[in-house]
Amino acid sequence: MGFTKPIEQIFIKLSQVLLMHLKDIIRRGVNMCTALEKLEEKCREDGRQEMKQETVLSLANLGMPVDQIAAVVKESALMVQKWISEGKAAV
Repeated sequence: MGFTKPIEQIFIKLSQVLLMHLKDIIRRGVNMCTALEKLEEKCREDGRQEMKQETVLSLANLGMPVDQIAAVVKESALMVQKWISEGKAAV
């Protein structure tokens, strides 16, 4: 059972972020339990942000107005418009 392309890309990005943070933790000699808890929360936040951006692009492609998309994802209309512009440029 495979994942869709956007989900695979999200997992790849999160894995890269995780590896980068783990290397930094080791380099600084931080308490591993505390560091891993913070890292776990950071990865969750990154994942939520990625999913919001994917949702924004999907709703925009369906023709939903920016203000309604902003209400759905609980972000400012300015941020939603930025994500849409960035998403269209990446496609």
